[in-house]
Amino acid sequence: MLTASIGEQWQRKGHMTAISFTIKDACAACGLGPTKLYELIKAGKIEARKEGRRTLVLADSLRRHVESLPSAAEV
Repeated sequence: MLTASIGEQWQRKGHMTAISFTIKDACAACGLGPTKLYELIKAGKIEARKEGRRTLVLADSLRRHVESLPSAAEV
């Protein structure tokens, strides 16, 4: 599960839930580095969209990927 990060911080401040993250914010939310995140996007494991030069990672896709990983006890 994602840590209390950008999306939850916005909710606490009365903002709407984030539906996407910049690469930097997605990395902060899930704990992965930008290189790994770009690899997962390229492999189709995480969905992203482009707005101009900016890459936006879909929050639901990021959450599903993290939740699909094996638990630390299983490794």
